[in-house]
Amino acid sequence: MGASDSKRTMVVDRDDIMVTQGVLKRLTSKEKASEPETKPEDGSGMELDYAIPSRRIRQIESAYEEKLKMMEEKEAQAKSRLQKYEEQSEQQLQTQKEEFSQAMDEVENKFMRNTGSPVCQDIQQDVFHCYQNNPEQTLNCSSQVRAFTSCVDDARKDAYDMSKKA
Repeated sequence: MGASDSKRTMVVDRDDIMVTQGVLKRLTSKEKASEPETKPEDGSGMELDYAIPSRRIRQIESAYEEKLKMMEEKEAQAKSRLQKYEEQSEQQLQTQKEEFSQAMDEVENKFMRNTGSPVCQDIQQDVFHCYQNNPEQTLNCSSQVRAFTSCVDDARKDAYDMSKKA
């Protein structure tokens, strides 16, 4: 018994693994630690800032990746909805333009007909000359004005009757 050294193997199962702040940064951000690690002030010689179980680190990483994936999916859905709304808006705009154009054509066809030649021009000239010749006594032109008014009324009636026939 004491003459030979026996080799002992020791296995330690531990869920809590102490990691330094630099290791934690590398695990969470997957970047190389750029800051030098600091030694604790308690003089123990161990460089441990946090005690985080490795299982918890994996849970945090998987939750982070899951949330990141979910955010990317939501962003893609939002972009898809936005594109759909833009397409619908463009279609509505085109439809409204076509409807407006049709309405304008109807209005022009109904109300903007070519009036043809001017009516009662000879009587209009008589009224104009009468007013020029009698600037102070415009009542002297009343017979010409009545004749012009009657001529215009007759022309309106004729135009109205023709529009009913058409």
